[in-house]
Amino acid sequence: MEFRQAIEFPNPYKPYRSPMNESKGCECPVEILVEGIIVSKKELFGLLIVFIGYVLLGGLVFMLLESPLEEKLRREIEELRNEFQDTLDRLGDPNVTREAMESLMLRLSSAHRMSLIDESGNDTHSNWSFGNSFFFAITVVTTIGYGHLSPSTTPGRLFCILYATIGIPLTGIVLAAIGGHYSQRLVKDIQKTRKSRNSRVALAFSAAKCLVPWLFVFLVVPAGFFVWLEQWSFVDSFYYCFVTLSTIGFGDFVAGNFEGDYVGFYKTFVVLWIIFGLGYLAMILNYISYDEVQANP
Repeated sequence: MEFRQAIEFPNPYKPYRSPMNESKGCECPVEILVEGIIVSKKELFGLLIVFIGYVLLGGLVFMLLESPLEEKLRREIEELRNEFQDTLDRLGDPNVTREAMESLMLRLSSAHRMSLIDESGNDTHSNWSFGNSFFFAITVVTTIGYGHLSPSTTPGRLFCILYATIGIPLTGIVLAAIGGHYSQRLVKDIQKTRKSRNSRVALAFSAAKCLVPWLFVFLVVPAGFFVWLEQWSFVDSFYYCFVTLSTIGFGDFVAGNFEGDYVGFYKTFVVLWIIFGLGYLAMILNYISYDEVQANP
């Protein structure tokens, strides 16, 4: 695996033959479009295995650190719910004060903000199950940060800092490697166009021909799945796809935030979509910024 910095070329799309490959007598030139990492398919697969292993480990640790506190809070909420019901039954009692009612309401509201109960006061699914912890770990290392879930314990928060410190650069390497594989097709199309017509319009058309279909794959098609599985409107689903892959991550929509027999498989699909979608979007943004630099040196 080779880590390369941007190298100035007379032609920014000119194929580059690695000095390391030259020394080994390799005859396959490596084409690079922007600053990034070019790896073989085997090396990319190895990176993905390491990345998935890291996220699985993070999910396990977050579950172990956060789930005991959640279980304790749920027991307290059950007592709070019984107390609230008892207070409602004694509304005519002079001992039931307004301050007591307000205190109960505030505590129930706090439990709702922590996603421990729903709008009706019923228990929600476990926030720190392994599946949810795994999904949370993905949002940490990709910096999406939906905000619907966050560590509450001191050990959990300290681990989150350490985990993100290592995981974010690791994710950057994985996404750069995925983007490198995406860019190879784009580079070849652009090089063919430059040989025949040195026109910026032709280059833009060639790039769009490669980019637009994959935008359809990563934004429009998943939005259709979310309409079906999440019961969102298409606009909301498309909005969620864009907000997620752009790592804005408002948290107003979160996929897989429900219970079901297939939710584990569903979240695995969402995670894979996020990883490859982020890699593709990173390649597009790098291409745009690099093209602007070449146009305005």
